[in-house]
Amino acid sequence: MTELEELQRISLHLTSLLDLSAVLDSITESALALVRATNCHIYLYDEASETFTFGSGLWQDGRRELTMKAPRRAGFTATVAREGQPIVIDDAARHPFFATPEAREWGLRAIAGFPLKRADRVLGVLTTTFTEPHTYSKEELRVLTLLADQTAIAIDNARLFGEAQRRLQEVTLLSRVIAHTVAAEDVPAALEAVCAELAGFFGVPQARFALLEPERTVAEVVAEYRAAGRPSA
Repeated sequence: MTELEELQRISLHLTSLLDLSAVLDSITESALALVRATNCHIYLYDEASETFTFGSGLWQDGRRELTMKAPRRAGFTATVAREGQPIVIDDAARHPFFATPEAREWGLRAIAGFPLKRADRVLGVLTTTFTEPHTYSKEELRVLTLLADQTAIAIDNARLFGEAQRRLQEVTLLSRVIAHTVAAEDVPAALEAVCAELAGFFGVPQARFALLEPERTVAEVVAEYRAAGRPSA
């Protein structure tokens, strides 16, 4: 299979994935299949806060772990995200990005980072690294650039699907709450049913409604739901 055919297969596969974690894991696998790097990392990025929110890492030996919980604010990955442009370093050991003792322990020899951009928004960064001497070829960079483009599309699709699912869940909850208020014989019964719905929606064992007396600083519980066997808090 040629690299172009592999990229087409990857693109078709990514369009079928709507879970964000599955998308990132699949991309890291694809990157290491196309470029025999030591590892591949993807970190999602929030432009508003300039922070990284989520990541996925894969090593050639099959390990699924991140080199760091979040990239350094002034480091390589963060710079790729802020500038929105690829950065390729073929001699990482001599580069200022990797001059700290911590960075030297990683043993990097070469690294390439690509912003995951969608409509001029940076959604994250994809990096591949080598711990053996390596000079990235034009073909490797072309393939990784195309993969980064497909990655941005897949991430955007997964996020949109997730948002649509959350809105559907919220509308469903609201409909159920309205149904309870209409069908209940009295206000306490309606509030108890709503408490049960809210506990289920948020995945908590207990929910309460409390009213604050206008002339007091004490809230009085008027309705409550507790899961079976759960003591009152």
